[in-house]
Amino acid sequence: MRLSVIFRLAVLAFLILVVALVAVVKSIDVAAYRDLLDQAAQAATGRSLKINGRLSLRVSLYPALVAENVSFAS
Repeated sequence: MRLSVIFRLAVLAFLILVVALVAVVKSIDVAAYRDLLDQAAQAATGRSLKINGRLSLRVSLYPALVAENVSFAS
């Protein structure tokens, strides 16, 4: 009986942690990092990166940074 109560509390704590982590990640303003991404891409490739569309984080088993309407200067 006592073990099942501890197990339920552990599962509840884990679920609360996951929900809190998703909330923190969703609250990050990734649009503020456009210039930093441009500088990093220019340093790595020597070409300018322009993100003219939406920039967002996708939260899943494989998290990703999603950028729309992206172009490199030639």
